[in-house]
Amino acid sequence: MTVFSTVKANYLLPTDIGPMPKPPTPKTLVLLLRALINLVTRFTTLVTVTTTLISSSTTFTTFLVSVSIRLHTILPLPLV
Repeated sequence: MTVFSTVKANYLLPTDIGPMPKPPTPKTLVLLLRALINLVTRFTTLVTVTTTLISSSTTFTTFLVSVSIRLHTILPLPLV
């Protein structure tokens, strides 16, 4: 058994597109640029702090291992 379906498209295309949107004003561009600079600064700070913390943690772990070797004991190392 075959079922046929017919769909009619009943719509009109717009003929009047209207005026083109205005380009952004210099004030808007300055605000967008400031927001972008703020984002980049915050991201850079986050990366720097994270890198510093990882570096400090690695340095501390290295220090504990060297002390442990000198004392010929095994000290519990912090979980990083």
